[in-house]
Amino acid sequence: MSILKTKQKHIMLIEDNPGDVTLVKDLLDDHQADYRMSVAEDGAHAIDTLNLARVDLKYDLPDLILLDLNLPNKSGIEVLEAIKTDSILKRIPVIVLTSSKDKRDIMATYHLHANCYLNKPTNIEDFSRMIRLINEFWLGEVVYPSQGV
Repeated sequence: MSILKTKQKHIMLIEDNPGDVTLVKDLLDDHQADYRMSVAEDGAHAIDTLNLARVDLKYDLPDLILLDLNLPNKSGIEVLEAIKTDSILKRIPVIVLTSSKDKRDIMATYHLHANCYLNKPTNIEDFSRMIRLINEFWLGEVVYPSQGV
């Protein structure tokens, strides 16, 4: 067991539904996740925020992005493309978390190098299980570029 305290993981949630934002935060808290979260409520805001963090050292890039596909202003696909074609942003793991089950969306996101594609569960028990698994793996096990390894 390491005696070094690890820094909280910075999650960027790109989601326009306030209910889903609250649900994700509440479930992460229920599972005692060690995180801090920034939220972008539309695709254009997400891209602007990420670009600002690229150039202004007052802001830090997220360690992990949770991305909905159905967003106003710029779609999740457009956001993913902006992230994965940028030399710095492309290192950030992106979990697509969406209600879309459209095979074209699934193929497009993997073509753009999404790290995984998850469908939003329709009941609270399944949603809680998914967030628990995200917490255990993505916040508990994964080593991120920001950790200097």
